[in-house]
Amino acid sequence: MEKKRSGVDLLVLLKYYALFIVPVLVSLFLSWQMAKYVAPKLDISVNVTIQVLMIVFTFFIFSILVPYIRKRENVTGVRYALMGFFLFGMFMTLPSLLKGYGGMLLMQFLYIANYILLTFIYCPEVLGINTSLKIWFSKSRQLLVIFIYLSIVLFYSMGFAWLYFEMAIDPVHTEAFRMDAREPIDYSTFLYFSIITFTTIGYGDITPVSVGARMVVGFEAILGMIINVVFIAILFMYISNIQAVLKEEEKIIQEEKRIEKKEEEIEEKEEEIMKFQSNKPQHPSPPDIEKKIN
Repeated sequence: MEKKRSGVDLLVLLKYYALFIVPVLVSLFLSWQMAKYVAPKLDISVNVTIQVLMIVFTFFIFSILVPYIRKRENVTGVRYALMGFFLFGMFMTLPSLLKGYGGMLLMQFLYIANYILLTFIYCPEVLGINTSLKIWFSKSRQLLVIFIYLSIVLFYSMGFAWLYFEMAIDPVHTEAFRMDAREPIDYSTFLYFSIITFTTIGYGDITPVSVGARMVVGFEAILGMIINVVFIAILFMYISNIQAVLKEEEKIIQEEKRIEKKEEEIEEKEEEIMKFQSNKPQHPSPPDIEKKIN
């Protein structure tokens, strides 16, 4: 049974404030330790590496805490938890804000976005969405469509990346790609380039120069445009279909309620009739009268 609350309960806010402190501080410590080894490989500063790692850690923490809170609380409780996390984030950034540095505050936006995203997934009613996303996805199989789409993107990106890598290290033919001298010629570089090509972003840091490289890059870009448009159209179709289904189900539910109400009214009238007949005085039948006379 859900608990009823009215007003702002400071103890509840403090409870959820404390719920975030330990895992976030542990994650911050782990990020700091990992950043010492990861930062040189990523070629970025330790401070930036910590912030990048914290995005991953907070996403993992919230994916556990949000459903945990949702099981124990009602919608109001989840909102209290969101307020608790927000206050926790503001408290963490307060020292830097007093020194005139707003970078910590801007980083909190990423963590808040993680929290809102997972709240949207696990508890959409907090954001005013009455339909459970789990039911919404399972009924129209959107999760299957998304899984298929991600699989296609992954396999295409990895496969084309290997083609680009082989073209780049080919010692016989001319230079296939033009890139910065500091850019390593390895598979990971061309995996990045393949993903950028498939999504048709094209930063220009790696440029195909040979005829073969341009042809393959163009082919992947065209595939990317077609696949992205097709799957977005499929998802929109599923969304419109499920909305129609949900409206139809709502009509059926309303009709069932109306029928149940009618049946209850009929039952009440039948009970009144039976009660009236039972209270009605009984007149003696002719045989009973004859017996009395005799």
